[in-house]
This record gives sequence, structure tokens and C-alpha cells, in this order.
Amino acid sequence: MRLCSKNFAGLFVVRFFLGVCEGSITAGFMIVTSMFYTKTEQAQRVSCWFLMNGTAQLFNGLVAFGIYQMKHPLIPRWEILFITTGAITFFLGVAWWFLFPDSSTTAWFLTEDERAQAVNRIKGNQTGVENKTWKMDQFWEALTDTKVWLFTLFALFDNIPNSLTNQASTIYTELGFSHLISTVLGIPSGVIEILTIGSGIYFLGKFPNSRAWISILYFIPNVVGAIMIIALSQTQWNQAGKHAILGGIYLSGFGTTGFVISLAWLQATTAGHTKKTTAMAMNLIGYCVGNIIGPQVWQSKFSPKNVVPWSIVLACYVISPIIMYIIRCLLVRENLRRDRAKLDAQQNRADDDEEVVEVKHSDGTVTVERVDVAFLDLTDKANQDFRYCL
Repeated sequence: MRLCSKNFAGLFVVRFFLGVCEGSITAGFMIVTSMFYTKTEQAQRVSCWFLMNGTAQLFNGLVAFGIYQMKHPLIPRWEILFITTGAITFFLGVAWWFLFPDSSTTAWFLTEDERAQAVNRIKGNQTGVENKTWKMDQFWEALTDTKVWLFTLFALFDNIPNSLTNQASTIYTELGFSHLISTVLGIPSGVIEILTIGSGIYFLGKFPNSRAWISILYFIPNVVGAIMIIALSQTQWNQAGKHAILGGIYLSGFGTTGFVISLAWLQATTAGHTKKTTAMAMNLIGYCVGNIIGPQVWQSKFSPKNVVPWSIVLACYVISPIIMYIIRCLLVRENLRRDRAKLDAQQNRADDDEEVVEVKHSDGTVTVERVDVAFLDLTDKANQDFRYCL
């Protein structure tokens, strides 16, 4: 009796549709987060839900360890693992469909007054509210925005080393650990991800406008870990050396904080619903391309020392924080330019945060009304009152 795929083709099809379903999760989470929280809160909130990846890694390690010791005459252990985690995912997905609101304006757990307050509190974001109308001009603006491309490049380079998550079990066995022990050796990586993202949340709240600096700080252990592994790989592998290499692998988990911050940073610095969804999609494409490239560098001809793959990983750990620094410099320069332009303007609008617009009514009449700019679906480039958070 076989409940799961019987060959590579079957696994590929299943994994393809899993990727289709999974692809919208991060982008959707980020868009919804921006609808409920201010720019200063978003980085911390994104960090909170992203560190669940580490929690899942910890949970899966324990579940896998338990299932690995089970024996069933008809069902292989790996199938039991996927059936278990798949069932949990399915039931959570059903609950999510019925319980999670589209935005603060439809949140079932808020009163009418609380919904109004929830919308008003994000006024300072200058990013508007959800708008389901597709706007081609915003789409093209996202495609020509240097900032968006830099975040996309960051996602690409930062996620090439992400292949370590899948490669880790192979590395553990090459270091001499049994398959059973290898199932639990991934647990510390989950714990490290929880602790590093959690501490990143704390530092973001403690030091405003420090997104780039905190990201760069958390890449330092990654660089140290990669250098340590490359150096140790040139020596004879004694027991102490193997454990040191294992420590270097664990150090590579610190940089996840930088990627989490980049997600929230892109979200908070992009306005206009169509532009924001396009920017999120571009970022996710960069993320996917990085994850496609990553496994290709781990070839059997480089095993077991893996000097070439680890050198590529090290290069990515160096390039990623450099991109974060460039993004900060770009946004600082643009904020200063807008501040100067506002000071030099001879005439400001009658009300600094309102704009006169024509409103077409269903009966065909047109009236001129003042609308709060913060709630218009303007992009960050079109709205010169928008200031980029740092």
C-alpha cells in the first residue's frame, strides 16, 4: 500500500502544486500586515510571524525523530511524516479561510468603531488602504523603481545559501552522524532562528531607523561561520573539527533576521496597492530564483569538503549586507531631497494632508471634495509627503 507518490515525477508534480499554494503566503502576509500596523510596527510584526519558520523547524525535528523510530508494515516512515504535517497544514488552512479577515475594515473581531480606529491609525503610513483596482501605471512604476530592484537582488543573493536547510541533513551524515541523530540536529537551527529574530525585534524597537544596521550586524556571524567551515575543511576531520563545522552551520542561521527585516522594509517603503503587490511579487521571484540556484552549487564532485559551495555561500553573505547599505543610502538621499523641496516650495496646499479631487457619483453628478492624501491610493513616488523609513 502506497499513499504517496511512487516516483520522482509524482513527487515533482506534488511539489509543484505545493509551491503554487505556498507562493502567495509571504506576499499575502506582508500586505495584510501593512493594513493593520503602522510603519514602525510592521518590522516587528513581520518578524513575529516569520520566526514561526524556526518554530516549525524545531517542531518538525521532534516529530521526525519520533516517526523515524516507528515501524509500519505498509507505510514507509517518510510517508507518515508527510501525511502528519500535511494534515496539520490542511486543517489550519481551512480555519484560516473562515477566520482570517481581508483587512481591518472587515475584521470580524473588531466593532465598527474599532475598525474606523484601525484604519485611522495607519494614516501616517501614507500608503492608502486596500484597493482591488489594478493600475498599470503603478505596475510600471514598480518595474522601474531602483529600490524595488535592490530589494529583489537582496532576496536573490540572501536565499542562495538557503539551500543549506535542505543540504544540512546530507552534511550531517557526511560528518559521521547517523540518520536518526541528523533528524534532531536541525532543531538547534530552529531555536537559533527564533532567538535571533526575537532579538532583532527587540533591537528594532530600541533603535529607530536602524533596519540596515541591524541587518548588517546579523550577517557577521554568517560570514564568520562560512570562513570557519572553509578553513576547517582544509584540515583533517577529527571529532573536534566536525563539531566546529557543525557550529559554523548553526552560525549561518543568524542572517535570517536580515531577510525578515528586508521584507518589512520593502513593505513600509512602497505605497500604492498595485505597486506594493508588484514589488512583493518581484521580491518573491528573487527569493525563488535564489532558492533555485542554491541547490545547484552543492554537487557531488565538491563533496565532502564542499569548499566551492561554501565559498559561494560566503560571497552571498558578503554581498547581501552591502545591498542593504546601498538601499539605506538611496532612501536617505531621497528623504533629504523631499525635505529640501518642501522647504523651497513657495506655496503649500491649503491643507497639507488633504487634496481636492473630483468624485463621480452613481447618478452621474460630479462634486469636488477634499480627500485625505494618506487614504488615496498614491505611490511613494507620487506622494511627495511620503518619507522612507530607515
